[in-house]
This record gives sequence, C-alpha cells and structure tokens, in this order.
Amino acid sequence: MDQNSSSLPNVTVNGTTLIVELATTNDAIKKGLSGRPMLATDRGMLFIFPKPGLYRFWMLDMRFPIDIIWINDGHVVSMNQNVGVAFDAVASPRQSIFGWLLRRRRPIFYSPTSPAQYVLEVNAGFSAEHRIIPGNEITFQNIPSLS
Repeated sequence: MDQNSSSLPNVTVNGTTLIVELATTNDAIKKGLSGRPMLATDRGMLFIFPKPGLYRFWMLDMRFPIDIIWINDGHVVSMNQNVGVAFDAVASPRQSIFGWLLRRRRPIFYSPTSPAQYVLEVNAGFSAEHRIIPGNEITFQNIPSLS
C-alpha cells in the first residue's frame, strides 16, 4: 500500500492489507459487487452491519467469483470460498441466460456459521493464497464506527 492510500479504509488479515470500499447503507449492501466486471487484487468490499448477526448473502448479477470472509470481534469467524460465478463465460448465450434465470428463481444463499458484524468480499482464491482461516485476527484502519 503506498503513502497516498494510507488514509483510505483498509483491512489487514494475516499480514496482507487491502484497501476496501465500504457498504454501510441498505442500498450499498444490497448492490455489493454485483454488476462489476472485476475487483483489483489489492481491493475488497467491507460490509458493516450495526450488530453481529447471521446475515445472508446471495450473488445476483455477479460477474466474477469471490471469497466471503465473515468477521466478528476482530477475528475471522467463517468463510465461503470461490462463490458467486454468475455466468459461465464459455457457455452459449442461451445457457448463460438459462443459468441466470435459474439463479434468480432459486438463489444460493451464503451465511456465516456464527454471528458476524462485518463481511469482507475479496477475489476468489485470496483466502487460500494468504492462508486465511477462522480465528485469524483482522485489523481495521480508517473504518468509521456505526455506533
């Protein structure tokens, strides 16, 4: 992370720091990363909820796979890896449309195994590459408090 980005919201997990976009409003939380073509490798999206809970996420209109890291009390409490592939880039347009319609009718939901107040979405493979596991400590910098 360079000097210019030191004042941006960021999260450090297992020695790796990511600049994060914050999702704190209902609209931002609902939209998440959907519709975007990609996420830079040094970036993530941090969802902040008012209190810990078993929040459910689904990957409507996702265009790339992600890892979901569930956080509470400064630690990873749960993870979902390599989720959110919204369409198969090599599939025919008909297959892609069918898959999209099926996911809209029967969405797959992801939830933590224990309550979490924060959710960090990163590129798929980040968790494995950086050996993220439940129990890892998470540090936040320049993250506003909701209380």
